[in-house]
Parts: sequence; C-alpha cells; structure tokens
Amino acid sequence: MSHFTTMLRSGAIADEETFRVVLTAAAREGEVSTVKSVLRKVWNIDVDAIMAGKDENDILPREMPKASPLHPTSKLLFTVAHAFGINNDVPAALRLVDFIARHYDITIPLEVWSQLFEWTFVLALNRPGSKSHSGGFNVNALPRSSVLRLWETMTNSPYFIQPTMGMYNHLVKNLMLQGSTPELAARMEEGRIIYRQSYERSKELLYELKSELALRDSVRGTALEAEVTSHSRSLEHMRADFEQADLIRRRNRFWLRRWLRLLLASVRQWVYNDPSPAWSLEHIPRMLWEWRDYAPRHVRYETAGGIVEFTIKTDEEILAQQRRNLEFHQGEQEILDRVPRYVGGSWLREYHMPKRLAEALMAESTQRADYRVVGDAGDQESASDRLQEA
Repeated sequence: MSHFTTMLRSGAIADEETFRVVLTAAAREGEVSTVKSVLRKVWNIDVDAIMAGKDENDILPREMPKASPLHPTSKLLFTVAHAFGINNDVPAALRLVDFIARHYDITIPLEVWSQLFEWTFVLALNRPGSKSHSGGFNVNALPRSSVLRLWETMTNSPYFIQPTMGMYNHLVKNLMLQGSTPELAARMEEGRIIYRQSYERSKELLYELKSELALRDSVRGTALEAEVTSHSRSLEHMRADFEQADLIRRRNRFWLRRWLRLLLASVRQWVYNDPSPAWSLEHIPRMLWEWRDYAPRHVRYETAGGIVEFTIKTDEEILAQQRRNLEFHQGEQEILDRVPRYVGGSWLREYHMPKRLAEALMAESTQRADYRVVGDAGDQESASDRLQEA
C-alpha cells in the first residue's frame, strides 16, 4: 500500500493490473475489508450488498468503456476468486465472479473455474479443529455435496467447461469420501479419456522429434542441410515440449492408479447402502479387469457378505511388463541423448528400475558369465548343465 500511494503521488495511472496486485496482497494478509473497499471504490462493486441479495438494479457496477485501462477482464475474475477463496469464502467468490462476468460481458475462463473448484474442494474437507472456535480449521466449511453441485454447474449450460485432470482428481477424492461408488466410477472413466489424450500427445511429440533427427541425418553434408535447419523448429524446443508432455502423462497415470485405490475404499461405505450386490460383485471386478494396466498385483476390498481378494497379475506378467517398459525407456533415451539439455532437467527423465526386474537382469547376467567361463574351458556340456540347474 505504501508503494501504491507513492506511485499515485508521482502521477502514475493505476490500471486493472495495479489493483489486482493490491487485491492479492490484501487477501493474502487476510485483509478482506481492504479487498471489498478497493472493489467498491474502483468499480463500485458492493460485495456486502451483493451477498445480502439486494436488487441488482440498485447496485449496478460502474460503467467503463472497453478501451479503459480499468475495464475488468478475466484476470480480475481470477483475482477475485483467489482473494475470497483463500479467505474461506467460496460463496462470495462464486457470486462475485458471476456478477462481474455478467455485467462486464466477460467469459469465465477455465483457470477461474479451476480456482473456484479447488477452494470448494478444500473447504468441503473435514479438517481438524473446532467448528465453534473462530480460529478453527472448519471456519466457513462447505457440505461435501457442494463439490459435485459446482461441477454440474460449470460442465453444463451455459458454461460447458471441459475439466482438467487435476479437477477430476479433486472430484474423485470427494466422491470417495461420500461413498458414492457408481458416480466415482463414471468420473474415473471420463478421466481415463484425458489420460489417453496425454499419452497420445506424448507419443506424437516423441515421433516428431525422432522424425526431425532422421531428416537432418539424411540431408547432413548436402546442399539442403542449411534450408532444412532454417525451416525446422529448434531440436531443444522439441525435446522440451516432449518432456513436458511426458511429465503430464506420467502424472496422469499416477492419478489413475490412485483412483483405483480410492474406488475400492469407497466400496466399503457403498455396500451398506446398495440395495443389490451388483456393484461389489459384478461391476467392481469388471472395472478392475478393464483397468488392470493401472491396478496393483493383489486386490482386496470389502463387500456386504465378506472380503473379496484376488490376484490380477502374475509375477511373470509383471516382469514382462517391466521389461517392455525398460526397453521403451531406453529407446526414448537414445533419441533424447542426441539433443542435450543445457540447463538441468535430469529429474524429468529419472528412471528407477523395479527391484524384481533388477534381480532378474542380474541373474541373467550371472548365467551368461558362467556360460562364457565354462565355454572358454572347452566344456560346453558342463555349461549347459549349469544353465539348466540355474
């Protein structure tokens, strides 16, 4: 505020970005009264009157031409959502975003919905602390059902927002806490589509990088080399794009595996409300089979009649999959090694070999070494016997 006052005294003209900084700073200090004051003085947005439900014709915001540096944009919507969200007042954030968007004809972008949804999810969690105490963690807590209500609002008319994988992750956890297994399973299937899209995107970018390297190899030393290089994207940028996309893919896959555990946890609550055993005895096993690529080796969950436990993958299947993953990773790394990173980034491609695979490769290496030693001695029959014993 001191710098802001100095700026104004020096004759500088404050614009939307200036006041966004002031709003954010005040909100992060918990000065909600300052946030309300700035909104009222600059745009005539009376937060208390809006929340009290007064007639909007009596509390219209200040009209501003589109060319005005103070005309609100989607950036102000995000700031308002953030300011009231971090101060545990999601209802105010929702009402204000809607009010400003309608009166200034602003389309609410995905990042604003994401901010609103995130804080709705946070305030719908049961947190430690006393509800009666003003300093408790549950101040302005929201019912768990509010998360799904906001989801339905933003994904339906007139907004039709396409949720992100992070938003699906919040919804899945919320539905698990509610024990809403059928709804949880349906949202998981929708999220798996986004994972497949991230997988295809990562694969496409790697193929583009590989093709570009092959093209440059084919024209190296010819008259076309300079022309191809000048009209191509930077190899470093292509590698960076792939690594970012692949990091997103791996994060999404991690979430799919986590969702399966949450699904099984929700069954425990659902079975006592399920009028039939269909979900626990038919739908869950079928879904686990369809999701077996993301499932653990052993699965165990509770039903109304007892415990269901079975094995999805054998040791041989797990080892074979790990071998394929290793070969694929090595193939990727061969391509990336041709395009060195000049600034860090090694953590993006860090690979930890599974213990089972490491032991199998070590055993195979030992067997091959034994065979070579005996073979050099001219005792091929003995080597064959030792391999058979191993």
